[in-house]
Formats: sequence, structure tokens, C-alpha cells
Amino acid sequence: MVQLLLVLNLIAILILFLFLVNLYSLVKDLDERNEELEREIVKEMSTVSDLKTKVEQLEVKVSLLHKDLTKYREDLE
Repeated sequence: MVQLLLVLNLIAILILFLFLVNLYSLVKDLDERNEELEREIVKEMSTVSDLKTKVEQLEVKVSLLHKDLTKYREDLE
């Protein structure tokens, strides 16, 4: 009877060990995926920043063109 309990305890310990190994593997995979997503976010933020700069430059150009067109219209009148 004692031997049966020892065997059952060993089986339970083995199952718990396998569960912990599987859990560790899952956490490791999730951590790697998290790092990958963080890199993608930084890349996208850089792209957004670049686009924002380009938009600001275009706004300045549009403003200058508007001034030029206004002056040209006044000259025509």
C-alpha cells in the first residue's frame, strides 16, 4: 500500500514537473513575442513620426503657395 502511494506521488510530481516545463516554455514564447511586438511598435512610431514631419513640411508649402496665389490674384486685379 505504501509503495502504491509512493508511485502515485512520483507520478503526480512528474505530471507537475511536465506542467511547469510546459508553462515555462509558454512564458518564454510569450516574452519573445512581446519583444517582437515592442520592436514593431517602435518601428511604427518612427514611421508615424516621419509622416508627421512630412505633413508639417507640406503644410508650410501649402501656406506659402496660398500666399503666392493670393498675391498673384491681387496683382491680376
